Amino acid sequence: MGGLTFWHLGIGIAPLLGLAALAGAVWFGVRAARKTPLLPASESGSADAEKLRPLKTMTHIAYGLYAAALLFPVTAIAALILDYIKRDEARGTWLESHFAWQIRTFWFMLLWVVVGMAAFFILIGWLVLVAAGIWFIYRVVFGWVSLNDGRPMPMKS
Repeated sequence: MGGLTFWHLGIGIAPLLGLAALAGAVWFGVRAARKTPLLPASESGSADAEKLRPLKTMTHIAYGLYAAALLFPVTAIAALILDYIKRDEARGTWLESHFAWQIRTFWFMLLWVVVGMAAFFILIGWLVLVAAGIWFIYRVVFGWVSLNDGRPMPMKS
């Protein structure tokens, strides 16, 4: 019963694939965020910025909770609750697109996790889960970089 098995190789390769996926998602997220145009400056820019500061902070917290969900999935539920509570307050501002982005990210990720877990028994579920994980990391990184740069999220994604 000696020697390397497929299981042993998978355990050794899985962390490397995860790190490569994370690095790729960060790289693509940063590149995509650079392509989103900046918002035009308003005449009352500093007054608007001060008014939106607490809401922007809450959006940062929500992105942080989504990022933490990679290790502690329950934090995604906390982020979703925060998104739904603050969404009405953000209506009509550029931050509204971030709340919509985060909410869609949660629900689509949940869908793909359910599909991946259901398909796990036919041995393709792990592919679905890996793809969903990479997509989730991309969405969090792209959104967070865009928020930090003061850019709205594209509404079609």
